[in-house]
Amino acid sequence: MKIALLVICVAGALAACLWIRAKAKGRQGTNGEGNGATDAPSGSDGGLIVIIDPSHSSSGDEPLGVIDDEPDTVIDGLIPPPPSTLPPPPVKPCDFTLEAAATTNVGGRDNNEDIYLIGEDLFLVADGMGGQQAGEEASRLLKESFQSPAHMQGPLWFMQSVWAAHDAMKVAVAQDSQLEGLGTTVTAARPVGNQMHVLWSGDTDFFRLRGGKFERLTFEHSLARALLDAGMIDASELKQHKMRNMLHKFVGAGDAPSWDAVTPFDMEDGDVYLISSDGLSDYCEEAQIAEVLGRNLSSQEKADALIQLALSCNTRDNVTALVIHVRKKA
Repeated sequence: MKIALLVICVAGALAACLWIRAKAKGRQGTNGEGNGATDAPSGSDGGLIVIIDPSHSSSGDEPLGVIDDEPDTVIDGLIPPPPSTLPPPPVKPCDFTLEAAATTNVGGRDNNEDIYLIGEDLFLVADGMGGQQAGEEASRLLKESFQSPAHMQGPLWFMQSVWAAHDAMKVAVAQDSQLEGLGTTVTAARPVGNQMHVLWSGDTDFFRLRGGKFERLTFEHSLARALLDAGMIDASELKQHKMRNMLHKFVGAGDAPSWDAVTPFDMEDGDVYLISSDGLSDYCEEAQIAEVLGRNLSSQEKADALIQLALSCNTRDNVTALVIHVRKKA
């Protein structure tokens, strides 16, 4: 009898743990100063070109979540970290300088819920959701969390920042019920030594142009993409699918935030990176985007040209383009 009760208790505990894990994963669906950042006000606005030497930054080590050497293979971030109490890790040498610039435009909307950040050692684009006031507030709170030095220390910098944004959004909703449903996507890139670390939540893209080869290193966290991965639809249906804008991963005030990470990759001389909101990639072909990035232009000129490309493609969304050039030090 005692053995039977013990088996029942163990089985019940295991089932409870599995239920809690499932609840934690839950539903994951649908402009400031400081830290040396350039801002993105509503309308069309281009930031100053920023030349960055990652050797003088104090970024952390590899991001939490990478589990093998295959691209885009990660685990979700579900557990909030404790406040960082560790000193900054030693600065790693870097053989490159990075030239970064960005432009944002209201596009086909009445207001701009996109936001970007070019910091000392961080490049970020976020796309707010939940209506005009809510979307702007969500992206603003997320940007502020990534500007906090306390959040950005150590290898858990992305986790610490998105959880801080999540907590700030919960407070905002508690104070103003009209913000209910607010949330934001985010894609952040950070150089660490000679490597680039990229983490994202939602459908803001990261592209790389290297040696004439153009590739998207992130994938959208939409229900339509999940159907594609499950073999239930084909690639030709993805852009027009009714679930294309329904996200199962994003940063909001509701369920715990979760994200993915690209396996850190070595930077190379001549690399060009693009972080852009879906107001660009949803309306323009990747070949068009690649052609602009391949032009002999500055990072600011390329960002401006990408905005014009999106407008010529009749984008109905806000659009933001952040371009990074990688140059070998002399």
